[in-house]
Amino acid sequence: QAMPRQTMRDALLSGQQSMPTPAEVPALLDRLPAELVEAPPRRSWADRAGHYAAVIAGVLPGHADAVRRLAEAITAGAGEGPVVPVHGDFYENQLQVTRGRITGLLDLDTAGGGERLDDLACLLGHLSVLAQIHRRRATAINRLGSRYLAAFDATVDPVWLRYRTAAVVLSLATGPHRVQQPGWQAVTDRRLRLAHQWAEAAESYRRRR
Repeated sequence: QAMPRQTMRDALLSGQQSMPTPAEVPALLDRLPAELVEAPPRRSWADRAGHYAAVIAGVLPGHADAVRRLAEAITAGAGEGPVVPVHGDFYENQLQVTRGRITGLLDLDTAGGGERLDDLACLLGHLSVLAQIHRRRATAINRLGSRYLAAFDATVDPVWLRYRTAAVVLSLATGPHRVQQPGWQAVTDRRLRLAHQWAEAAESYRRRR
């Protein structure tokens, strides 16, 4: 909070400045120190899908079968990319922006060796959930997410990317109950439907190839 820059989230919600181009995101990740691959490895979002599904099944038993099937689809379809330096918790509130350029990266304590797919999916998943939370800005947020998705598709496997994004959204679906947000059941349901949409998009892309 003491740093004199806006986070990407604040900039998106205010609508007062342009957003970084899609090319800036992987360029920033490319600048992470190579030595990070020697740090303890970061578990993939896909590897954690079963855990998050179990948490949701425990608090919303009516969703248990569907959410477990979703986790199984994610685990089976998310693929495996090369190990590279990763941030580990890479989303819009970790990025500081000034006049449409990325000028800061926060919370590097999560960095280590992992898969680029996970960092890109983390950003996409958080943006899609942010659009659900801030409906008045949903069009702008989703437009940015679509631009990033189209660009990221050229750098990683598009099917794997969508399944990883589904895993990120699934992880975020545990949040409303954890913080006891008013109406958490309905919020959780919306996030689960969003996770299913990402998984369905992955499967649709796979069938078209």
